[in-house]
Order: sequence, then C-alpha cells, then structure tokens
Amino acid sequence: MSTCTIDTSVLEHLLNPDWNGDGHIHDLLNKLIEIGVCLGRDSKGRIQGEYRNRLEQRILEADEADSSALILRWAVLYAPTEEIDVNLSDALGKCIEPKMRTRGAERSDQVIVYVAIRLNAPLISNNTKHINDLRPQLRKCARRQGYADFDVFTSRQAFTKIVNN
Repeated sequence: MSTCTIDTSVLEHLLNPDWNGDGHIHDLLNKLIEIGVCLGRDSKGRIQGEYRNRLEQRILEADEADSSALILRWAVLYAPTEEIDVNLSDALGKCIEPKMRTRGAERSDQVIVYVAIRLNAPLISNNTKHINDLRPQLRKCARRQGYADFDVFTSRQAFTKIVNN
C-alpha cells in the first residue's frame, strides 16, 4: 500500500478514548508513517481544508510531547500526498453522489470517497452512516469504472489488515 485516504473521523478519533482507548488508531497511523504511505487529497484542497477546520484547534492545544499530537500534525501538515482532480459530474461522481446524498453525506465526504476510488486505494473511515455502511455500493461504483482495488475499512479493520500483517 503506497497510498490511502483517511477520513477526518479517524483523525478525530485518534484523541478520543471512547474510540481509541486501546490505541489501535495511534498504532495504525504510526504504521502508515513507518511504511511511507502517501495520503490521498483533492487538488482543490477540500480534504486539507476539512482537516484544518476540524483538527487545527486540537493540534494547537495538544501537548508537544504527546505522540498522538505528533501523528495528527503529520497527517494534517507533513504527510506526503497524492492529489486527484475531483469531478463529481463524471461517471464515477454520478454513481457515488446520489448514493451518498440519500444518506445525508456532506460534499466533503463525497470528495474523500471520490479521491480514494480514483487512487484505486483504501479509504479508512469511521463515518458509518455516510461512508462505511455504503461500502458495497461504493465498491460497485469503483469496479464499474475500473478501480478494483478500492475498498473501505474502519480504523479497526485497517489496523487488523495493516498492523497485524
């Protein structure tokens, strides 16, 4: 795995003991850093904007010595990236957008999914309602467009697949 896309929910959950009490998100992101994964982003900066909007205050308030804060800084500020132009009116966009819209997914969720599919790479998300529960439909859209390697994982599934292998 050289590239993956990480939904903001996973990064938010990194600092949430209810989601990450066992440290699996910390270990997962640490492993991604260790193996040199690039993070998928869109060329117009919508994913980066969401990261900054939802995580910047947490980064500023975090203890400099906290390893979770350092991982968060890596994901938001320093990670190598692979950028994709997003066109939600192309065939892929027309397939995923209505499925996600019926679940109330925000445009940023649609962009994250589109980027991951176009990169033909995993998407790690804990956004059950808007992304994870749509996994079969999103994979079908991806396969129809020739992106057979795209898949959606929760942080726990990704931890099991990446860290434990």
